[in-house]
Amino acid sequence: MNERVEFLEQAIANNWSLSEIKQRISEKKAAASTENTESNDYKERFTAATSKLRKSRIWSDPKKRKLLEKLLAQLETLTNVE
Repeated sequence: MNERVEFLEQAIANNWSLSEIKQRISEKKAAASTENTESNDYKERFTAATSKLRKSRIWSDPKKRKLLEKLLAQLETLTNVE
């Protein structure tokens, strides 16, 4: 809500026209939409990567399995922080 108040204060202080206010609102909405899309892209990439891992023969290669163990530990640590 504080962000909205600041926006209104800017509009009043700068004497923005209604069309300027509408334009800035649409720009803010577009930026927020881009952030959501990026978040979904990460989720889709993760899902695709884990699907490929399940199907791959990577588990039989000791060097690659060791690297996977390190990456898995990092993911577990990352998710435990939140």
